[in-house]
Amino acid sequence: MDLIVDQATSEVYHLESRPSEGGRNVLVHTESNRAIVGLKWDVRTSVHEYGGAPAIVSHGVAYFSHLGDGRIYRVSVEENAPEPEVITPGEICSS
Repeated sequence: MDLIVDQATSEVYHLESRPSEGGRNVLVHTESNRAIVGLKWDVRTSVHEYGGAPAIVSHGVAYFSHLGDGRIYRVSVEENAPEPEVITPGEICSS
């Protein structure tokens, strides 16, 4: 399990593989066990296989790579936050 700490807030998050959901990876707020992104998001990248991180959290905002299109997204970690917003242009890679 990968742990991620928001250094601004000291909140701890982790990446969780969910085989029952097609093997997707989810960013989870560890204390509340709440998923930060919904079912259509897979917080993963092929770069991660080589030591890169698929997500970071800073000042209550998560930045992550979505395996489906290889793009980087940002989303508030607050409960009931709006859907993630893409911050990189165009499709970078597809799986």
